[in-house]
Amino acid sequence: MIGDDWRQASERHALALFRRAAARVPAYAAFLRDHRCDPSAVETPADFRCVPVTTKSNYVDRFPLPERMWDGSLASAVLMNASSGTSGVPYYWPCDSLEIDESAAFYDSLFRTQFAMGERRTLLVICFGMGTWIAGSYTLHATLGAARAGMPVTVVTPGFDKAETLAVLRQLAPDFEQVVLAGIPSFLKDLVDEWAAVPGPRPPVRFFLAGEGFTEAWRGYVRDRTAAAGIVSVLGSADAGVMAFESPATVRLRQRATADEATCFARFGRPTVPAVFRYRPTHRFFEAIDGELAVTARRAMPLIRYSLHDEGGLLDPLSDSDDPAAALPVVYVFGRGRFGVMFYGIPIGPDDVQPVLLSAAVAPHVSGRFRLTTELSANADPRLRIDVELSTTFTPSNDLANAVAEEFITAVAQRRSEFRRLRDEYGDRCRPLVTLHPPATGSFAPPGSFRKNS
Repeated sequence: MIGDDWRQASERHALALFRRAAARVPAYAAFLRDHRCDPSAVETPADFRCVPVTTKSNYVDRFPLPERMWDGSLASAVLMNASSGTSGVPYYWPCDSLEIDESAAFYDSLFRTQFAMGERRTLLVICFGMGTWIAGSYTLHATLGAARAGMPVTVVTPGFDKAETLAVLRQLAPDFEQVVLAGIPSFLKDLVDEWAAVPGPRPPVRFFLAGEGFTEAWRGYVRDRTAAAGIVSVLGSADAGVMAFESPATVRLRQRATADEATCFARFGRPTVPAVFRYRPTHRFFEAIDGELAVTARRAMPLIRYSLHDEGGLLDPLSDSDDPAAALPVVYVFGRGRFGVMFYGIPIGPDDVQPVLLSAAVAPHVSGRFRLTTELSANADPRLRIDVELSTTFTPSNDLANAVAEEFITAVAQRRSEFRRLRDEYGDRCRPLVTLHPPATGSFAPPGSFRKNS
């Protein structure tokens, strides 16, 4: 698809999916009625842009799961995945056989063009969390589908278990022509630091990433540490499935934006370097609405103009003769900067911090305002940082900073099973770095520049 052809094909696909959902999905038909949107009047791309946006709160939370599926039935659901449950209660997202077949084709193409997996016997080590998390089960099913179609790949699933993964790498990896490590960046970085110290032969290694962002400095660190033949990330989520993938041209654009702030501003409108991906416009239809990405996708529970609440935008195809996906358009993602951060693939947000600042031991000493960020240690390990503004009558103290850190670990581990697993694996690395600030200073000056916890 060259020129405007990809855009027209994408718009036709989105309109057709909208019409089918309006006719066959009871919850979506009710949603449109509630918003006084007549589906028969939606005939053009301009009309489609006036269709109300769906979200978890205005759509998913309002209708039972069966009513959100085709023909109001769970019959097509062959796999259920759960979101991380930042609200304390997980959401479940169904996947049907057609999507599993589509994902197998998606992975097969990606593995052949960017991982050379059609040319050599490959051990794919899935280090994503397994269980109900989407990345692990989705990658497993898609890769098995590619294997059934002739891909010379063997899959092993140690999951989010570093000791088990190291055992796999020591015992199995030398028998293969290459290894592909699939996982979240922070876990894989920690893994390869230990693997690199293990003596003995190892085959070429490549990385298949998802679940959290990373910097180009991180990519360089892991590439140098492992002599990696390739590092490729995909964009996916439990609610929208696999959506997009890195390509040689998107990586080069990101590297130029990292090295040159003017390039970053020109392409992305701000100095922050986003993640940059290609997408197939008849697989996922993206829009940028008020600075946030929305997706239209055919799934067992179809999504129509569904807000991902990720800040980002779209670019036309990047012309590049060295990129097998040069004809595909680009989506870039800053993430959920307004809502929280990713830490070892787990979203940590204001709702995880607010109860700490309202606890009896902390509340009298702080204003309630805070900033939640992540940073990398000298060894490129991620660390959580919480900057907290003190109330007017208190001064910073180590005891109070320690109390905030302890309250955070206790509260989040009690509420979030994935964080509890992370704490058990990494111990003190999960302890946030807490900095206390006098009122209206540092990150909290001038007034209005801080994040509020409401």
